[in-house]
Amino acid sequence: MSSKGSPARLSELIAALSLATDLGLGEPMEHLLRSCLISMRLGERMGLTDAERAEVYYVSLLAWVGCVSDSTEMSALFGDDIAWRADAARVDDGPLAMPWFLLRSAGSGAPPMKRARLRGQVLLTGGRTLPSPWPQTAS
Repeated sequence: MSSKGSPARLSELIAALSLATDLGLGEPMEHLLRSCLISMRLGERMGLTDAERAEVYYVSLLAWVGCVSDSTEMSALFGDDIAWRADAARVDDGPLAMPWFLLRSAGSGAPPMKRARLRGQVLLTGGRTLPSPWPQTAS
């Protein structure tokens, strides 16, 4: 605790971290805070207990933390990783939408031979060797 004011609360630190995550994902500022607010309102309408709503709060703000940890690899494959993540978030749910997006965006901004090599990698592996833009969930 500093000599001035009160110590930062965990909830405030997590909210600040969510702003950094917004930046890294190429989302508009306060995107995760808005998602948290919507989640909290849904939890309230569902009649969740205070403890359950606290869990909703933290999960909604922390769900994407760490998803920018592969930014170096993403930049090597797709150029501007922030722009790529923002574009990837808007890909529709069709069965070939994400593979087509990966193929189309691999090597973006790279010289033609490198772009061809990276696109060939996507074709040969179906994108399985590429980092996923989505958080991994347990099956």
